[in-house]
Amino acid sequence: MRYNFTAKNMVLSDSLKENTIKKINRLERLFPEDAEVYVVFSVVKLDSTIEITIPLQKRRLRAEVSNRDMYIALDEVVDILERQMVKYRKRIKEKARRDVSFKEELR
Repeated sequence: MRYNFTAKNMVLSDSLKENTIKKINRLERLFPEDAEVYVVFSVVKLDSTIEITIPLQKRRLRAEVSNRDMYIALDEVVDILERQMVKYRKRIKEKARRDVSFKEELR
């Protein structure tokens, strides 16, 4: 997986970047090997926002969470992405059983 980090109105610390990579690597088994992950950190007043976008072949997974604590927001956004990906994979597997053309998207 390739990571693209962007920070708005803040300085991105190495510990936050490493923690983000560690949390998203938890989901690595669900995503293709060549997947790109776009992570945007932003701070507005007291709210910290994390937005993660993962473009796939025919779909784009995106989650955004705002919270006062950046690390709590990170946990929540990774949980949302995991649910989205599990749901997407389940739907594709069901379609692949009925139609052979969807098997290519499962990889």
